[in-house]
Amino acid sequence: IDFSKQSLIAIEQSYNLARHINAKLILMHADPNSNHDHQVELEQLANKTKLESGLEVDFINLKGRFIGVYNRFFRVNSIFVRRVENF
Repeated sequence: IDFSKQSLIAIEQSYNLARHINAKLILMHADPNSNHDHQVELEQLANKTKLESGLEVDFINLKGRFIGVYNRFFRVNSIFVRRVENF
């Protein structure tokens, strides 16, 4: 999430897919120059997304380039999409 109009639209577009595969949404913000500068905005967006979608929503706010942070976070935490085979 970079808080652009396009990324906010993408979140809304994810609701039906997440419902279809019974998934939780994880909103992730990564910025190489930031150290949790958007924590409050990200938490508010997660709460808004929960209310609008009815889905379980978590958020992660990390410092670093997105692709490096993404790969490191998901490898370390062993988070995988579940039930994709039913999609």
